[in-house]
Amino acid sequence: MTIELDNQDQSIPHNFHLFRGTDPTAESVGMTPVIAGPVVKTLDVQLDAGQYFFHCDVHPNQMKGTLVVR
Repeated sequence: MTIELDNQDQSIPHNFHLFRGTDPTAESVGMTPVIAGPVVKTLDVQLDAGQYFFHCDVHPNQMKGTLVVR
């Protein structure tokens, strides 16, 4: 699977960090680098069915969610 991070925030750093499980204490699956926008980065990962937590390492309380793979 390829995940694309499209950071359109001028001069504001973001990244995409993916974890196997329901919160950031789980095993890290992969992440894009922390980089200021505008920029597009991709993350290639092999994912089994299940739930994956993701967040931005710079803004972990505001930018977070769950990816469900079926």
